[in-house]
Amino acid sequence: MKIRRRSGGNEGLIFGHALALLVGALANSAHGQSLVGSAKAAPFQLFAPKVASRSDDRFLYVESNGMPSHPMMVGITAWQQQVPLPQRYVGANAWQFL
Repeated sequence: MKIRRRSGGNEGLIFGHALALLVGALANSAHGQSLVGSAKAAPFQLFAPKVASRSDDRFLYVESNGMPSHPMMVGITAWQQQVPLPQRYVGANAWQFL
């Protein structure tokens, strides 16, 4: 999976790679293999310290403030007044994966 960005850099490609690894992990989870553990959290380590992961006996939790590490709104000439805002995807509000 490739994600293209106008501003250059390779964060999109790295994210695409991490997403592909996660999809593979989810497929393994559907076949009875656990998603929990450091090996399954490895794709998210590419985005540390902006993204953190932890696990318990049931879930893999992914935490973030929801803001990308690249410039946003660059080159935009028209918009619908949608502004990205930080979100608290931490603690009980973290993304949960089985």
